[in-house]
This record gives sequence, structure tokens and C-alpha cells, in this order.
Amino acid sequence: MRLYFVLFLCACSGLFVSCEKEIMVKTPPYSPVLAVNSTVNVGDIPLVFVTKSVGVAEYNQNHNLLVQSARVWLYKSGLLADSLMFEPSVGGYLGHVVVDPGANYQLQVVAPGFDTVSAVEAGPALVQLSKVARYANVRLSGEGDVQDEIRISFDDPVAPGDYYILSLNLQGPAGDSAILLDCVNTTDASVESIYDEQIDNSTCLNGADIFFRDELFNGKTHEMRFFIDHKLLSRMDSGAVFTVSLRHVSEAYFRYRKSFLYASENAGNPFSEPIRVYSNVKGGYGIFGILNDDTRTLP
Repeated sequence: MRLYFVLFLCACSGLFVSCEKEIMVKTPPYSPVLAVNSTVNVGDIPLVFVTKSVGVAEYNQNHNLLVQSARVWLYKSGLLADSLMFEPSVGGYLGHVVVDPGANYQLQVVAPGFDTVSAVEAGPALVQLSKVARYANVRLSGEGDVQDEIRISFDDPVAPGDYYILSLNLQGPAGDSAILLDCVNTTDASVESIYDEQIDNSTCLNGADIFFRDELFNGKTHEMRFFIDHKLLSRMDSGAVFTVSLRHVSEAYFRYRKSFLYASENAGNPFSEPIRVYSNVKGGYGIFGILNDDTRTLP
């Protein structure tokens, strides 16, 4: 099979000159594998999407990758707990039993013409927010804009190796869309960027996904401070609702979500390095993740 690439090279003598060269590349044969995507909250019923991978030379936007003939099983502590059934209305395999905290689960998927794939995940314990507060007009940003402070606290479990994703959400009044919080600052040393780069108190973080782990505060009460533009949060005076969700997640989901966002931000950029999205699916691709979240609304 042959794949054609068009390379755009640019120029010399201080001028940008567009040069185009066509290169013929032979791609090796490719055998599709199953791709599984399932993220479930503790206390909810699993929903599993099963698709197949496709070779780069065969892909097109109209290609139907959905696999509807699979058999999907969920094991709990080594025993069969559920057989998921395909539900056409959602395009995935829907379970019947809820996921419990602290239990170990294995998801197994079998489909004609494919190797069996599986993934193992444990239900994280609930970590509750003990404090969520807003303080108005606390500081100036690097651009001179007034910022409010959002302060949260929670008790980290004693056992090491806890991973968290924090979501700060501002929803407009009834009928309005969500208000994007795409530049949240923090002074917390445990917070990580999706690029694994060092951050400071002027680094813009996406409020929907703030990543951190408990290496610096294992087994302790941890307080975190975040700074958001005052003009945005002042919309609460007109009926907007601010919520904080603390999601306790596994290392596998933590790594998957970070790498997925990194790859998404660089999609279509010909000068970016290739990003491999993390997968915990043995024999295939995708993610089986279990989350446990505590959500609070600011008064």
C-alpha cells in the first residue's frame, strides 16, 4: 500500500518561499485491534464503547469503526459480576450493576476476528472536600487584572500513591452555556501541567482539568489556592453557579487524561512531537477508568 505525503519546506534569503515535494512511502500491512473506552464513576453503571483501530493509510472520516458484535464482561474480585449488552441508542455496551469503591475490577472484551483485550482497575475511595471558599479581590495577575481566590481543603488518605483531577466550573444562569475558565493560576507546588513542565503562579491552567498527586502531602490535610479573574466570578452575582469537583482517580486514568489532552492540543500541528495517548488495555488500545468524585457548590 502506498501513502503520499506533501511536505512544505520554507525558505531562504530571509524570504518565506513555499516549496512542495511529493514523497512516496510504502506502509507495512496493518492488523486492526480492539479499542475500548470506558470511564465510570463509583456508584454508576459502566458504559463501554468498543471500536477498532485502523491503519493510517486506510483511515477516512466516513469509516465506521464501531464494533457491535463484541461480548463484554466485567469481573469483580476475580468473579464474573456483569455481562454488558449493546445499546444502539448510546452506541455502547451498558452494564447492570454499579461500581463499588475499593473493589478490584477487570473488563474483558471478545469480538470475532480480534484478539481478546482486557483492562484492570480499582474503584478509588471517596475523598471529600472539607472546605470550598471564595475570597474576592485578592491579587493582581501578571497582566494587572484583579483576581479572586478559590480555596479548597481535603484530607488525603494515609496510603501513598493517590492521584487527583480537580475541576472548577462556572455555569451560566439557567439556559446559558458554561463559562470557560481557561486561565486559572495557582501557588500550589503539587499541581502539574499536561506538558509535565514546571509551572509558576502566572501559568494558565485549564480549570476543567487540574492535575496533582499526593507526593508532597501524603496522609495530611491539604489546602490549595487558585486565582481566577474577578470579572468572571462576579457573574455569580447574576445567577451563575460555581462548582468544585475533586476526582480521586487511578494512576492509569491520570496518565491517560493528561496524555489525551496533550495530544488534543497538538492535533493538526505539523511541528509538534508525536504524542502517544496512554492506554491500560492489554492487547488493544483505550482506557478503563474508575473515578470517585466529590462536588461542592459555592454559596
